[in-house]
Amino acid sequence: MDKRAKHLALRACRKQIEALFAGENPRDVHTELLSKYCESIYRADFEAFVESAPDHYRNAHLADVKAALARMQSHVNGRLFKVAEQLQRQGKVKSLRQPVRYRGRNKGVPLDADLLHV
Repeated sequence: MDKRAKHLALRACRKQIEALFAGENPRDVHTELLSKYCESIYRADFEAFVESAPDHYRNAHLADVKAALARMQSHVNGRLFKVAEQLQRQGKVKSLRQPVRYRGRNKGVPLDADLLHV
């Protein structure tokens, strides 16, 4: 097993055990554990990288970047929980689906088009 993956998995296990000791009672402990593992991967691969790469956020003030990350945290955690649920259902990482995104292939409506006849 990869040492880094093992370290992140152990960190997720510690967080889950701490949450259980604090009185949390999740519906599905396995999904919660997978969610915490996904969160630890996110923090290690993205949040930890933000401070070391100012060109990544175009030299904006670090406090502003951290504030933006804090505002997005609930959305990120929600998406990571959905990934964990998908992992739980399918049992393998290779089968994860990316969220559907707009690809910009539609031509759209021209600016001078008559909107009553579109």
